[in-house]
Amino acid sequence: MHRSIMAGLLLLATGVLACGDGSATGTAPTLSDLSFNGTTVAPGSTITGTMKISDPDGLGGMTVTLSLTGPASAQSTIPVQGASDAVTSASVPFVVALSAATPTGTYTFTVTATDSEGNDSNALSGTVTVQ
Repeated sequence: MHRSIMAGLLLLATGVLACGDGSATGTAPTLSDLSFNGTTVAPGSTITGTMKISDPDGLGGMTVTLSLTGPASAQSTIPVQGASDAVTSASVPFVVALSAATPTGTYTFTVTATDSEGNDSNALSGTVTVQ
């Protein structure tokens, strides 16, 4: 599954579960251990990585928002594949695919998660240079 978005950037991640109903109850998810493959990438390449998502209420209906801001900006929200309320913590892989038309420069890469109850996690970020 992938979604094309502004400025020639393409973001994708694993995901097929439904989103929540937007009413914030329960406990917010927590993100930790963000890692991704390098700080310099070429237009047309991919950024792959993982993050740990924890939520004592379970991961069912969890979505991840991936965004890049810099010379161009892009954002995509994708459901986490295979998540269930029986699982309260998992390492979640992701892929950000850059189109060949992605402008060069320094970007801030940010990830957040939202649970099925509408609670938002902390944000994790890093810096990526496209050249």
